[in-house]
Amino acid sequence: MLWHSGGMTNLIDFDMLTNDLEGKRAAYAAGDPYPHIVLDGVLTPETFAAVVAEFPGIRDEFWQGYLHVNETKYANKAPDTWGDTLRAVAQEFCSERFVTYLEQLTGISGLLSDWSMDGGGLHQTLRGGHLNIHADFTSHHTHETWARRVNILLYLNEEWQPEWGGQLELWDPQMTEVRGRVTPAGNRMLVFTTTADSFHGHPDGLTCPPDMARRSMA
Repeated sequence: MLWHSGGMTNLIDFDMLTNDLEGKRAAYAAGDPYPHIVLDGVLTPETFAAVVAEFPGIRDEFWQGYLHVNETKYANKAPDTWGDTLRAVAQEFCSERFVTYLEQLTGISGLLSDWSMDGGGLHQTLRGGHLNIHADFTSHHTHETWARRVNILLYLNEEWQPEWGGQLELWDPQMTEVRGRVTPAGNRMLVFTTTADSFHGHPDGLTCPPDMARRSMA
């Protein structure tokens, strides 16, 4: 956990996020094949080092497996089992300040944070794992009047080599071609608009070492 005499240190680099916000907003709107943006250095260096150290081990008992033909990954949607800094970062992403920033970035008003982590949480994919091309569900499983509008994926890999695969592919609405790829580099965030045809995934099996995983917070 990161503290100074006045309390917790800054976890998110809001100066980076808000620098040239109009430019970032324009880039988001112009994203191909759907509105999105890639932001590097979202967490402060000290925070990123802390969450990497706290990220649960690949055999941690709280991982829930999603192991079938369409995906082979693990999720932990219980923040009370996370380390202090990981939990604090998730709380910051659910804060009024960050949600307001997302509204400004995406142009979508009325956003609500979801501490229940419906579709979110910590994720890891091990060697050989994959995620078929898909569009995320847009209806909340508990709040029937809620619709998912924006996804944020923060990659928490201390190291990720290109030859290991795992690039998130962004596909066109007709699913005829890949229009973009995002390498899961550490402290990189992908923000994108969730619709019925915002297709994405990493369908090829990972080739990372067996003691490593493709790690993220959603």
